[in-house]
Amino acid sequence: MIDDGSLEAGSRLPSSHSLAQNLKISRTSVVAAYEELWSCGYIDTRQSAYSYVRDINTNPSFSMNDEILSDEKLNSSRIDFLKKEKSLYYNSSCIDMMSLFPDERTYPLKEMKKSYKTVLEKYGEKLFTYADKQGYMPLRTYLSQRLRTIGIKADAQDILITNGTQNPLDLIMRMFKKPQQRIAFESPTYANFLSLLKLHGYEYFEIPLKNKRFDYKTFKNEVLKNNNFSFIYLIPDFQNPTGLTMSKNERNNILQVCKENDIFIVEDAYEEEMKYLGKIPLPLKSYDSTGNVIYCGSFSKILFPGIRISWIAAKKSIIEKLTYIKRLSDLSSNLINQVAIYEFCKNGYYEKHINQMHRIYKKRMAFFINHIEKHVQPGKIELIVPEGGYTLWISIIKSRFSADEVYALFVNKGLMVSPGKIFFHDDSDSLSFRLSVARLNEEELEAAAKILSEVLEDV
Repeated sequence: MIDDGSLEAGSRLPSSHSLAQNLKISRTSVVAAYEELWSCGYIDTRQSAYSYVRDINTNPSFSMNDEILSDEKLNSSRIDFLKKEKSLYYNSSCIDMMSLFPDERTYPLKEMKKSYKTVLEKYGEKLFTYADKQGYMPLRTYLSQRLRTIGIKADAQDILITNGTQNPLDLIMRMFKKPQQRIAFESPTYANFLSLLKLHGYEYFEIPLKNKRFDYKTFKNEVLKNNNFSFIYLIPDFQNPTGLTMSKNERNNILQVCKENDIFIVEDAYEEEMKYLGKIPLPLKSYDSTGNVIYCGSFSKILFPGIRISWIAAKKSIIEKLTYIKRLSDLSSNLINQVAIYEFCKNGYYEKHINQMHRIYKKRMAFFINHIEKHVQPGKIELIVPEGGYTLWISIIKSRFSADEVYALFVNKGLMVSPGKIFFHDDSDSLSFRLSVARLNEEELEAAAKILSEVLEDV
């Protein structure tokens, strides 16, 4: 009826209760049908709780002929870079300062093997069925308790377990998608977020990081001029790629303008557990009084990236919508991994591992920075020293070469780095590069610093 126009856009639908009575079916069946129509973009719900027919002519369609899936949209410097990344990664002669997942030599394999063995013996075949669509309840309860230690009040029902760090961003983009809506984000920012932005066809507004700070005034002025933002995407701690951390004052300013203008904040806390230097302000979510902050956490950057367990913490109504969208995509996340991770955490192995990682990476980061200062001539680069995490952002002050040519020099010398341009929405020839200490020991870091020095002497 919606497709053939019998029900016009804006038409109010009967309540689930009245429709169930008229059709003499269960209300549960009606609610499920309405949810299915909502997920397909046919209907929406007003704040007063009634459903109505959406204008499907303005809804984005995801057919293969769409502009958002055209070669022009999907082919970019980021895509080209990812195509090259695989061949570079398997070149064992290259030193990897590109990857942002932990060094396998730091994995707590003994404790994880013990955890898998315990849960297999305890639960057996029950581990190989479908999981709770929202995630394993004991794991969500554990995460709820852990979040409280950083000021975030979230019950188990306010948490959704997801598959890695990319899955939450995709779910959130799908949930918020509406015609003419925009997303605001820092520039530069996480490269794969930008790829999702293009895939979903969002309009956007870039907020430049000026003088190593979030440009709050630019964002506020844009909101006052035209507030059609679905949400703002932020990485407050050890920002990817720059490694910058927002001050408490910056966080309060952002929260205030978003609260006043009813804008959601998606807080990507991908390295929340990597606070090994100085005192870092509490997450944005910990100051959230309106429920407009959606917090995304992960085990990937400090434990086992291959297990693909991350989570979203948000108010219940948001989690319910995200859970339904996720269920349409993959039904549920892997149960055995969730149960094993919970067993690992319950026995104190996670806390022990975090402390060990702090010791290792605090030492590695200081070691690498010292060797940069030792080998690189003063005045060659501007270096942002992070307060934790894995990444450093270097900008070459002056060069006779383009960014692509400098990147080629790094590769030819045997050093894998991430070119700065992949972290900007529009191609940039900025002479900036992201370096990661995630996968290198001190011997490898010293060799990397020497290569960095050699390249900078040539440019």
